[in-house]
Amino acid sequence: MRYGLLLITALLALGCTEKSSLTESERRYNHAINEQNQIIIKANDYLNSNISGNVTADITHLIYAKEQLSNAKQVLIKAKIVGIKSPEVNLLSDRLSEYDLVAATEAMRLIELAIEKTIQFRRAVDDMPLVPLSGASLESDHMIKYMGQEYNGELNACCISTLKDIEVFLRGSDQDTYWSLRKHILNLEMSLSRFLEDDKFKVDYERSIEELSTNIEKLKDLSVERNQ
Repeated sequence: MRYGLLLITALLALGCTEKSSLTESERRYNHAINEQNQIIIKANDYLNSNISGNVTADITHLIYAKEQLSNAKQVLIKAKIVGIKSPEVNLLSDRLSEYDLVAATEAMRLIELAIEKTIQFRRAVDDMPLVPLSGASLESDHMIKYMGQEYNGELNACCISTLKDIEVFLRGSDQDTYWSLRKHILNLEMSLSRFLEDDKFKVDYERSIEELSTNIEKLKDLSVERNQ
């Protein structure tokens, strides 16, 4: 019995010796890696539980996971640990990057839908029936204001809100096409306003959207080639 107690005491002492033999930098490293891994695990679990396959419904969940990825990277930075690339961080980064092209494709669809709705709004305003001159100004202004409010509401519901989320999700991508897409999203409301008023801008804008759409289609083709 006494021998057994001595053995346990010796083992505990050995364990304490091994722990105390770690340097401060090694303890800091182990703590940081463990903290980072816990964030990555939670982010992956969150994606597994919330991703439905519909990027419009999933975009806010993808943004949250990307924020967690950024938090995980910051752990090592705050711990002043450099030159370490965590496999878990890289895997989550790759997993999220797989949604870039899906989100970009959806963004193009929404931009084109927004343009279509803008054209319909302008056509509706142009087609308004003429009213007697005595009441033309007041009645026309009232009707255009009402149609404008309806147009803005539909535009935000169908397109603008989701596009803003996609722009946030695509931040940090080093792909030039995604940078151009983000720029178009950020300027979309101002561009559509000019689209209504300036026919020359309308032609130039439609051309730039067509070019952007072509570049995204090229990315899709490259993605298919890589996966074959």
